[in-house]
Amino acid sequence: MATMQQTKTVPGVTLAEIAGVGSDGMPLVRCGGRRPVAALVAMATPPADWRTCSGRQAVVVFVDCDASRPAILGVIGLGVVGVPATPPAAPPRTLRVSAGEELVIECGKSKIWLRADGRIEIRGEHVISRSRGPNKVKGGTVHIN
Repeated sequence: MATMQQTKTVPGVTLAEIAGVGSDGMPLVRCGGRRPVAALVAMATPPADWRTCSGRQAVVVFVDCDASRPAILGVIGLGVVGVPATPPAAPPRTLRVSAGEELVIECGKSKIWLRADGRIEIRGEHVISRSRGPNKVKGGTVHIN
């Protein structure tokens, strides 16, 4: 009677625990109770220090379906990994937007056109102009209505 060879199945995508960091600084992962093995990193923005991920779960795949060659696709619970949480920068004092012929700012039923020939057009359901000081309307001619 022929003996059946036991096949070891490896899922395509699974969860693994990040068990530590190897001497090369690369993560070690533990899948299904096995001993930790070095993992490849297939993430666009990996963490700067894998020690901060120890104990977390990672989404892994296996290269050529080999359980000894996991590749980390992402780390659960870290949000955008590798992108430091920095406070927002102060807004610039001047914001310059330029266009060649026409710049249009549009929101719903409101629009502002800035044209290269110097014309500015403002359209909206209600247009309000407020000022603490003088509210001046100057021009060669001023047309109201």
